Amino acid sequence: MKILFLGYEEYLSFILRDLKKTNFFIENKVDVIFAKPNFKNFPKKLLKLIKNKDYSKLHEAILIKLNRLLYKNKIKTVNQKLFFRENVIGLKEEKKIRVIEYDGLKNIKGLNDYDFMIVASFGTKIPSQIFRKPKHKTLNIHPSLLPKHRGGYPTYVQACNFEKEVSTTIHFMEEKWDNGDVVIQDSIDCNSNLTNYERYQKSAHLASLLLQRLSEGNFNLELAKQDKESISYCHKLTKVKKNINSFLKEDSLQGYVLSNYASHLFPFSYIRRGFLLMSILEVSPSKEVYKGKKDTCLFKKNDKMYLNHFGKIFFINKYIYKGNIITQEK
Repeated sequence: MKILFLGYEEYLSFILRDLKKTNFFIENKVDVIFAKPNFKNFPKKLLKLIKNKDYSKLHEAILIKLNRLLYKNKIKTVNQKLFFRENVIGLKEEKKIRVIEYDGLKNIKGLNDYDFMIVASFGTKIPSQIFRKPKHKTLNIHPSLLPKHRGGYPTYVQACNFEKEVSTTIHFMEEKWDNGDVVIQDSIDCNSNLTNYERYQKSAHLASLLLQRLSEGNFNLELAKQDKESISYCHKLTKVKKNINSFLKEDSLQGYVLSNYASHLFPFSYIRRGFLLMSILEVSPSKEVYKGKKDTCLFKKNDKMYLNHFGKIFFINKYIYKGNIITQEK
């Protein structure tokens, strides 16, 4: 089979890394396109916020951009500790895959020559005139047990809600998001305190196993319709929030810290410390007493950093400040 993989680096690279241990690259000819997020829209985003007079979000966007510029090199080092691309580079050097530069969906050449395009973590809607071009159309890898958790961030929801399961579904791409017939899917039990990052690594590993099973069967697919009674959507279950001061009293601070821990979500769960941002990577409940503000705030006691969230106190086990990862011992 001639296969084209398309997706963002993190999730897709983990799938490719784990496929390296199988016969997948012997049985199939594989090309890879790593899509890249579009950061050129930042000025447009600012203008839109100014037009809508949303000054709090405007201030937040400028603050994040400023911190990224100030600590660009250190942030890159932090994210590299989360993300390992050398396995993919190794595959390229061994000529097991061919990496094609991404130049937009409309500029992908030779789609009609592929048996399948396989999409993994690609946040932009793909038009039907593109996903129908490959001989057997396009498969999508989704990190949940569809029809549960349709939408763009299943592992985020799972981490925030302390779910005890990690899942992956491979299904045919259709016009509506995550709506196509299921080709194959599976789940594994997991620790409920896994981070978003750890969950999509495990989901990617499941995806590699499922793809290997499909390849061993020469992609003779048995399809199943999604159960309409079991549909749920990520955006209706959990809203993405990173600014700790925007968390509501009923929000789980610990859950959001787990869900925001992924390198593409920098600055993760964050709170202001002066004019700089402090990124919170890990917290644990504390019996420490705080008699100050009743809402959410950062405070220091006995040279240790804590968070007060509407009267619930959390010890900050790990955080990033000025681009450095800092681990605290209780």
